[in-house]
Amino acid sequence: MRVTAPVTDYIRRSILTTRGDLAVRGAVVPERLPAGADKTYFQGKGAGVIPAYDNQMPPLTTQGDVLVRGAAVPERLPPAVDGQALTSFGAGVNPGYRPFYELLGTKGDMWFWGTTYLGKLTAGALDTYLKGQGAAEYPIYEKLALRDTGVKIGHGTVSAGGDQTITGVGYRCSTIIFFAVDSSGASLMLSIGVDNGTTRSCMYLRGDTQLYNILTNLSIFVRTSDSVYYTGVVNTINADGFVITWNKVGVPIDTKYSYLCLP
Repeated sequence: MRVTAPVTDYIRRSILTTRGDLAVRGAVVPERLPAGADKTYFQGKGAGVIPAYDNQMPPLTTQGDVLVRGAAVPERLPPAVDGQALTSFGAGVNPGYRPFYELLGTKGDMWFWGTTYLGKLTAGALDTYLKGQGAAEYPIYEKLALRDTGVKIGHGTVSAGGDQTITGVGYRCSTIIFFAVDSSGASLMLSIGVDNGTTRSCMYLRGDTQLYNILTNLSIFVRTSDSVYYTGVVNTINADGFVITWNKVGVPIDTKYSYLCLP
């Protein structure tokens, strides 16, 4: 066999002293490139210059750059302007940056925190309301319903004039509906009324004449005769109930009433 290459083209084993060393072509003879430090990368320096190890991959030139896999080699994705988000465009296509708001898609959409990432909550239909579903559940849009806001049903008895405080409603109600009768049941005395603390009205049935009437200044009127009756109005609505002011005329029979508090 004939050797045709110059002796200087052969690499002496003695120049590679440490596991991980590389042999590179020097100015005249092969030279040793020592193994790089942990988490450094082999980086070319161009023709005529021995390559070296560096802490940065070659494509990354600016703080904020992202390294992506290109068609053949790693490529640099430059940082976006403030307020843009990195968006995937599917397999085989490099990701890119888009304005964050564009990811919502439709006017009225909102962000919410999903299991591990942000999710999009599509804008609700007309006249629906955003309703929480509790921890670890996505909110939803639904029509407003009293089953969600809550109602309070209660009852009581009055046997004297003055203020009577009702508690335990659990919220500040907007309107109260009253149904009232005399406690004996001996005669037909019935009152149905509504009151929001400032505006009120009631329809009552007179026990003496069996006739009815409507009043716009009372929410409760249980009438035995012109000189014997109970009237009531709501004078205060608070965070947990309300106060009824009763007016007792003559010696009427105790009045029983039921109420329905609406939120």
